[in-house]
Amino acid sequence: MSDQSLIEILRIFKSSPDKELSGEELALRFGITRTAVWKKIQKLEELGYVFEKKPKQGYQLISVPDLLHPVEILSELKTSWFAKRYFYYREIDSTNTEAMKLAMEEGPEGIAVVAESQTAGRGRLGRSWVSQPKKGLYFSFVLRPSIEPREASQLTLLTALALVETLQSLYKIPAMVKWPNDIVVEGKKIAGILAEAHMEPQKLKFVVVGVGVNVFYSQEDFVGNFRYTPTSISIELKNSPAFIRRQDILVSFGKTFEEFYETFLISGWQPWIEKLRKASMLLGKFVTINTGREKISGTAVDFSTTGGLILKLPSGGVQEIWIGDVEQVTWE
Repeated sequence: MSDQSLIEILRIFKSSPDKELSGEELALRFGITRTAVWKKIQKLEELGYVFEKKPKQGYQLISVPDLLHPVEILSELKTSWFAKRYFYYREIDSTNTEAMKLAMEEGPEGIAVVAESQTAGRGRLGRSWVSQPKKGLYFSFVLRPSIEPREASQLTLLTALALVETLQSLYKIPAMVKWPNDIVVEGKKIAGILAEAHMEPQKLKFVVVGVGVNVFYSQEDFVGNFRYTPTSISIELKNSPAFIRRQDILVSFGKTFEEFYETFLISGWQPWIEKLRKASMLLGKFVTINTGREKISGTAVDFSTTGGLILKLPSGGVQEIWIGDVEQVTWE
């Protein structure tokens, strides 16, 4: 019996959380022996699931672990295409690198690469991303949108909006977007996004979007120099991780992002500007942005119809920033 059968067994148990399922019932459903059912239950137990075994009644699932294994994710996923092809690693150099490789091999839209830890996780501008085992959620996915190359940066912001909604709905965390690619809570960084586009002449072939979320990190885990004060879901919830599960974040994000993305493909970026205004922590603040060529300071006043940040300069003029790194944020 394959992992797909394990996924189906798990779905059955999850659909009837208060019910015992007999070995005979499961054996008949899957066309296997009761001994084979018992062995599959053992495999699930090895992954961390806890079952109560009641003589003459059967099995009851009583505990689900924090788990990113395909058996868990694919038993929970409620998407049409996002992460339906799911690649899971205990350790990898970078989920973005692997997703890029799969995309180059013509892998379909929605492929997801997930890792328990990364040895070479990276953020924007070549910065490293701390990726300790089971402390965070590290994943990348492939998109193949029919949009202009200049619109690719909007996918970073769309991902950020989906992640903000996920954290707010699951944990009531007041997450906000720090343009262009960070998620912050009261100025502290809780997640980052790295989108990498593959271009052909005058055409966008695909985009790989990588997401890193600090989940179970404690303050003591953040050793070293950080450009912005880091935080985690566990810290924001006062180190009460009992009900935090990384699979809930991934599954919820997948459903939300899929809905956002499909709307985006139909309606473009315009409908998302107001959402970004409400979710942004920069608007109304005086910022300094490094564009790579120069540093520009001004008050962040709005977002453009293409996703750029609009600054009101001290001289009174207005400038739109397409690409840049926010180096400083202060009140005027």
